[in-house]
Amino acid sequence: MDKNKDDAEGGHGVQTQNPNTKPNPNSQQTGGLKGKSCISGHSFRFGPQISNVHELDVVTGNGDMITCSAKNNSELFFAVLGGLGQFGIITRARIPLVKWLQMLYSDFLTFSKDQENLISFNKSKQRSVPDYIGGPLLLNHPPLDLSFYPVSDQPKITSLVTRFGIIYVLELVKYYDNESRKIVDKFLNRVYTEELALRSQGLWDRSHPWLDLFDPKSRISDFNEGVFKGILLKQNLTAGYSQVYPMNRSKWDGRMSAITPDEDVFYLVSLPYTSGFDQLKAYQTQPADIAVLQGCRYSN
Repeated sequence: MDKNKDDAEGGHGVQTQNPNTKPNPNSQQTGGLKGKSCISGHSFRFGPQISNVHELDVVTGNGDMITCSAKNNSELFFAVLGGLGQFGIITRARIPLVKWLQMLYSDFLTFSKDQENLISFNKSKQRSVPDYIGGPLLLNHPPLDLSFYPVSDQPKITSLVTRFGIIYVLELVKYYDNESRKIVDKFLNRVYTEELALRSQGLWDRSHPWLDLFDPKSRISDFNEGVFKGILLKQNLTAGYSQVYPMNRSKWDGRMSAITPDEDVFYLVSLPYTSGFDQLKAYQTQPADIAVLQGCRYSN
């Protein structure tokens, strides 16, 4: 982490986030962030947010308030991180605090290899190492939301999506100063922006059967062929703002409750469905279709 930056403390009711590992979903409170993995395009370099915690105050099931860290009460510390609240309630967390480029691909193999190459730089101390790697999918399903792209480029992007069915977007972000970080954070909050828009239309209370999967590097090409093309495109299913990007397993501490595939590099596949109640049954069966897809294997 950047030793020149200050630490910050957050607790219950405080909307505190670590910019280095800021998750893409909506704003969340500090305790909730530490109770799950909190992964994003920053994770290849900094690990999940739960790998960037110095100290916690936890209320256990016995009602005891315990301060824990990697050195003090470490068993509780690592159990709580990614433990989904099963081992106690986090009331305080001490965490370290610390340009945006989009490239479009029609070929998944080239796209994923470039992503993997970029996250391999995470051990480098060069200032040019990227801080964020993402991988949104542009599917040929209406409506195609291109609001985050320059207006002048939107017709060409629409043409590419129509031609190839799926366009894979490699997003690369580098923080140079606080001002650029503010711009990037606004960009990463696009899911929350979409939530606000849906709430204003009374649509946010619809069912959201979101599906997040960890897929090993060795199987990600099969997932692309079988799920992205074979299910989402073939069955014309809209998967919302879908993402696929790699992470380094070395950034995940094996003592934590979170479980990852047993490969040095694995992918997050995020399929944030939104459905009307009339479509709920079809969407509820969709994860099962993916799970039994021949040739795809997942960590439990």
